Amino acid sequence: MKKLILIALLLPGYVHLVGQTPSRPESIIYDSAHERYLISNFSDGATGSIIAYDPFEDVYSYFNQEHTQGPKGLAIYQNTLYVSDRGFVNGFNLETGQRGFNKQIGSAWINDLAVDAQGILYLGERNLEIIYKINPLTGQVEEWITGDLEEVNGLWVDEAQNRLVVCFSRANSPIKAFDLETAEATTLAET
Repeated sequence: MKKLILIALLLPGYVHLVGQTPSRPESIIYDSAHERYLISNFSDGATGSIIAYDPFEDVYSYFNQEHTQGPKGLAIYQNTLYVSDRGFVNGFNLETGQRGFNKQIGSAWINDLAVDAQGILYLGERNLEIIYKINPLTGQVEEWITGDLEEVNGLWVDEAQNRLVVCFSRANSPIKAFDLETAEATTLAET
């Protein structure tokens, strides 16, 4: 009987610790200010979560498990972690994990996001073939590029070349770049 009581007391703690490891990681980013990796865990039960990984201690912990439904892309600007989460973009304080920014993007299925040196966010919508541009300070959302973006997936801001590099998840799709000022497209590579 004592053994059963001990197991009953320890089991919730064990389940909590096991639950902190990624079950379906989607994206990872290094938070240099806090010397940790942040992982969008798309499927963690019913809601998803953001998990922090300390590479020095080899320890996982929850960064945030509220306000997430299916987190995907991650980007850091100053002291904020931006997360694409189905039809929303959330911004979390890197110190506290508290949400300070929340913007719904219609019925969009936002996959990845990137941020430029001025803090402007670029979001790829894989079903509607749109790249959105968002100013987190004003909340203004713009359909920046539309069409010919079938299954837009990975985004990266190349500051040195002043462009947004875009990858797609469809077979044989090219890697494209879009000028951040003119939105002019160029093909970087055929796959």
